[in-house]
Amino acid sequence: MPPMETLPELLAKHDVKALDSILLSCTAVVEGTDGNVLLRRGKYNGKDVVIHRMGYTADEAGYAADEEFTQHIARVLKAQSDVYTPRVLGHAIVNSDKIACAAFGEVQETVPCLVVDRDGLRSLHDVIASQWLLGDPQLWKRKITIARAILLGLLDFIARDVRHVDVTAHNVFLKPDLETPQFANVGRQSKSPDGVFTWYPPELLPDGVGLTPTTDVFAFGTLLYEITTNREPLRDEDRELALQTLHDQRGASGGCPTDLVQLIRDSLRQLPAERPSLEDVLERLDGLLVPTLPTADAALIEFVDGHVPLGQGAFGVVRLCRYKGMECAHKQLCRPTNCTDRQYSTIVRKCYQEMEVLSSLDPKYVPRFIGCIAPEHPDQPPAYLMEQQATFPWQERCKIALKIIQAIAYLHECGIEHLDLKSANIMLTPENEIRLLDLGESVRTADAAGYN
Repeated sequence: MPPMETLPELLAKHDVKALDSILLSCTAVVEGTDGNVLLRRGKYNGKDVVIHRMGYTADEAGYAADEEFTQHIARVLKAQSDVYTPRVLGHAIVNSDKIACAAFGEVQETVPCLVVDRDGLRSLHDVIASQWLLGDPQLWKRKITIARAILLGLLDFIARDVRHVDVTAHNVFLKPDLETPQFANVGRQSKSPDGVFTWYPPELLPDGVGLTPTTDVFAFGTLLYEITTNREPLRDEDRELALQTLHDQRGASGGCPTDLVQLIRDSLRQLPAERPSLEDVLERLDGLLVPTLPTADAALIEFVDGHVPLGQGAFGVVRLCRYKGMECAHKQLCRPTNCTDRQYSTIVRKCYQEMEVLSSLDPKYVPRFIGCIAPEHPDQPPAYLMEQQATFPWQERCKIALKIIQAIAYLHECGIEHLDLKSANIMLTPENEIRLLDLGESVRTADAAGYN
């Protein structure tokens, strides 16, 4: 086993810069612990931070050994992600908890620390406690979407050989959009089951078998229960009774999909082997996000000019066809080369998002959505039909440009930003009316509004 790196070596390896300790203040509020390492809230240059620092023990050992602190910092830095963890601002020194007595000529001791950004982040627990999203017509879609984003973060950690053994609503934070998760306290080596015995992975209890491939599934199931019910699991609460109550009441405000309740049940199975994998959980969440759409009968589609593509992009092929006497565009999703299952799952979700957006908008500015074509096999990519428009000519540019602006303004009125505007995604009808295509990258701006 290679020798452990020293703290200076770790900081240099990960390019952690030295901060001005004068700008750093540490409060007495402890956000978490890892053995004798304390995670305290503080401020750096006026911004909220969390300070990872050595803790003081009451015995003769005094401050935690450098080795324990260094191991903690090594785990934190290994887990760092540009997407899923708050940014490490740098390292510094802070005053120890032991107050120096000037009368005896004592000098104030200092300890090293790691400073992590927390500015603008809210814990998922606090967001849930504030009656998150109650009254929102998109309630369950939004809850499932954030749960999916959290799950992708766990998969990212596992792919980098990092296991977050303390995934709770207290340790998952959200950015101001209330959709992007940030995982805190990833540096913990172990977790005490105090407080939530029946909601703690049984394999991690003293008589358990230890960490298993589905331990993260159980932890995620507990978090999903809290997201669904808007309440934190209680100590020694009967888990089966709580799940039955969830099934009967359908969540905090009713209307919870029964498939979501079943997913929580399956994730919280006592035996690790009986739980689904994280990949299976992701697939089931994606299934819950698929909207109910009009369907088209594949048997009635007649392709024009064989199967020659009318247009082709990185993720889809568009072909001209006839359907019930109408000239239509048939869009078939494609799986890119070397695309992982997780990446493909995201592409499929965006395809269904485009269908949902098209079906909900006035066809004055977007192609009329005809219907979704149900795949004959589970692995077959989805496809759909939309009314075909003429290709974009560049005559009368000023009039056309004005109509494009009007179409974009209409989307904004509906709370939608296109995010992929280009000439290939703008079509013109025979009557010279604008139609905006490829809404798979679009976002609903209203989703992030009103939840500050």
